[in-house]
Amino acid sequence: MTRRISRLLLPALLLMSLSACEIPFSLKDTSSPKLFVHCVPADGGTSLLVQYAAPAYGNAKTVTDFHPSSVVLRVNGEPQELRADEERDGLLHCAATLLPGDEVSVEVRAEDMPDASGSSIIPPRPVIASYTCEEVQSDTLQATRVTLSLDHAPEENEYYGLQIWTRTDLVYLEDGQPSFESREGYSAPGQAFTQQELAQIDLTDYIQVDFADGLVSGMARKAPLAILTADQFQGTDYSFYLNSADLAWIYDFAGRALPGEDGWNPDAWQERPEGNKEEDTPRRVPVAQQTTCQLILHRLSTEFYYYAKAQYQSNFDFLSNMGLTPANFTWSNIRGGIGMIGAISTARTEPFVTEAAPLLPVLPGDYSSKQ
Repeated sequence: MTRRISRLLLPALLLMSLSACEIPFSLKDTSSPKLFVHCVPADGGTSLLVQYAAPAYGNAKTVTDFHPSSVVLRVNGEPQELRADEERDGLLHCAATLLPGDEVSVEVRAEDMPDASGSSIIPPRPVIASYTCEEVQSDTLQATRVTLSLDHAPEENEYYGLQIWTRTDLVYLEDGQPSFESREGYSAPGQAFTQQELAQIDLTDYIQVDFADGLVSGMARKAPLAILTADQFQGTDYSFYLNSADLAWIYDFAGRALPGEDGWNPDAWQERPEGNKEEDTPRRVPVAQQTTCQLILHRLSTEFYYYAKAQYQSNFDFLSNMGLTPANFTWSNIRGGIGMIGAISTARTEPFVTEAAPLLPVLPGDYSSKQ
């Protein structure tokens, strides 16, 4: 009898404890449509994306053809001319030359919606004092370790973003004839090369978003941007790997070219023959390659950093996707709307060759030296 009572009391106590933690809320009419504003002012130029953000809950009307009544972008208080993008609705471009220290503000109005506005100041341009590359090797792996040095040690609340542009030129033999392929794209810095480094990895080193065409998105699909804080620098230095095991390359295949009478002709494109059978596809043997990289370092405003970090965290918001916790969508500095205006400034290294080597011991000609 005692056991039976205890079995009944335990679920009752659990239900009582859950009800004590319950936070009552109603999903009906809890949100209204807002203006979504996304702008990344950069030294050199900027783009502005304005869209209609439907409410997550409520009974707002569906909008399929949205046009704001007024969009104003100001630089240091002066209105600038905006040009509509020909391919993407809501995307505007500003041709004004922007400089570090400029304050950029946006004001957007639309019918039956609250006005949206925000501002950001372009941070000082980062100074790359130097960078070095060295080949490192473990028992079975080899990688290129890069140390990037700034002109000063980053302070707290000083934020950076790093992208690596890469082009790999490959030489193939295809049925005895040489062919050329160029792979071009972006990657984020690798952090782990040895098992010891993997065990000591800090997950904050993997805060990455996609930053392409002047816009930020949460998933690093096209041009990953690694977010860096002062904690990831050793004094003035930040070290990473170009080709470690944790590094994901994102390539945009440029195609193939065949050599002309005067050497390689990058404009002579050749389509790969169609067909599913193995005999329909010529055999291609890689014989040489060369990899060229360029480091692209951005200094980020505080607004850019917090928005990017929130976008990254939203990728792992799986509990809210199941309805178990409130959604952790984003951080916003747009008054009256949602989104972000966050500025950046940029410095680049000169392109440098990280790898140039034949893949076969004997080459039928010096193809590795021809571009």
